[in-house]
Amino acid sequence: SLSNAFAMASLPPKSQRTYNTTEQWTGEYWENPTTKKQSKIYCKQLTCNNVPGNGSTSYPHGVLDIDAQNYFDARGFVRAKDGTIYGFPRADVIGNTSVCIDRLTNTEIFILSRWENTVIDVILTIYYTKTTD
Repeated sequence: SLSNAFAMASLPPKSQRTYNTTEQWTGEYWENPTTKKQSKIYCKQLTCNNVPGNGSTSYPHGVLDIDAQNYFDARGFVRAKDGTIYGFPRADVIGNTSVCIDRLTNTEIFILSRWENTVIDVILTIYYTKTTD
């Protein structure tokens, strides 16, 4: 069941839970519902500057051995060029301001944006498992 998908371990000290560009273990595990294999969940911050507002653009995520087929999540915010902050992902069809993850590969994350034909910055904390765990 989905409620059994996460297993908690002792969380790292608070100082190790600061969101930054250095990869760190979250203290959580992902349990693959098919294989029952548990994998550590890692996180790191990723900044995608100047995301075009009219399509899908790739950015290197810099994670070695990311398991793009197992578990992935992203949370963060969008900074418009006027400085306004919006949540991520965002789906506003009427206002023509939508942005989300298009896809993930072993080397890149693709951001899909429809943002009034202007560029935005997307600041994410990505959560993922690795093929080496």
